[in-house]
Amino acid sequence: MDVLDNINPDRFRPEIEWSVSMTSTRVSSDRFVIYGLEQSAVLAFLEAHGVNGRDVMGELLATYGAPSQVAVGRDGERAKLYWFLPSREPYFVGADFVDGAPLQQKVYTEYQPTEGKALLERIDGRVRPHVAWLLERSELSSAKLFHLVAFRRSPSQDYAGVHVGLKPDWRALLAREPALLHAPLVREFVARLGFDAHWETIEARALTAPMAWTCYLSVQARPSGDIGMTIYNRASPVVELDDGLALVEPGDDGTYPRPVVVTCEHESLPNVRLRFRFQGPPRSFVRANGWLIDYGPLEGDHRTLPQEQLELVESIARKVCYQASPMQPVRLAEELESLSGIEGVAVGPDLRREN
Repeated sequence: MDVLDNINPDRFRPEIEWSVSMTSTRVSSDRFVIYGLEQSAVLAFLEAHGVNGRDVMGELLATYGAPSQVAVGRDGERAKLYWFLPSREPYFVGADFVDGAPLQQKVYTEYQPTEGKALLERIDGRVRPHVAWLLERSELSSAKLFHLVAFRRSPSQDYAGVHVGLKPDWRALLAREPALLHAPLVREFVARLGFDAHWETIEARALTAPMAWTCYLSVQARPSGDIGMTIYNRASPVVELDDGLALVEPGDDGTYPRPVVVTCEHESLPNVRLRFRFQGPPRSFVRANGWLIDYGPLEGDHRTLPQEQLELVESIARKVCYQASPMQPVRLAEELESLSGIEGVAVGPDLRREN
């Protein structure tokens, strides 16, 4: 891919996270972060913005260690580099540059959904009530919350801001449900912070096509003393391959369309989870209507099912797979849920390294 495509990217690209950031007096709506690039593309992006990427990445490597992934982006005149680490503290480091010159780095820490109360005690007092308000919303209940990401500009300071992440609802994304933009929640949060003057910009850039879902809501205390808010969005990650639907999602081996996998359990198959894929492993024992069905343990090592249980798997496959093709994974999930004994039906991207 030409580096120019990444300097001015297409808003339909699902591996790019877009955002609108504001204070009471200013709004920025051309912000983006690109995930899943090869190192050569990362370096080319930084070079195009006047940044010596090799030196910067060398310094980050020496200070924080090897990254799990590197992302780049832009916010107006700022070029941005995100150094993600295989840890929660730090979770990643954010480095900004203007005309190649570095600005103050921000260090981010990850908190789990159940750790919100502990996090609130460590947040700048100007931000704390707004984060508490978000965590009390039904849209951000613990079951729907992905994680919390807090950042600080200095180890001696409280967290200056918090990104509240919404868990990806893969089934709703596959069904193209507009409610995933969470427009009512965003509208109330904007009003709470007194940023109504920016609503038209927010609505146009964050809450209409091609944006498909809201990933994070963020509130922060700016160095100026102003309170800021940021809304992060992505376009639909749903991609139609020749043989079925896929979801663009980063994993250990990069970002690309990953085939949808539907999984479930059955009350007569203890410690076993069934997987319905359209690109499956060689050990798939059942194949029907383009689906490849295999199974694995919930805990422990893989084991071979006895004949009676394997026949049950075949029976389940015959009942549901011919009702929905791999282009209809949500329908397949609904067919599974209609069967007696089926439990824990889930839909999502297949994150295996080998596809």
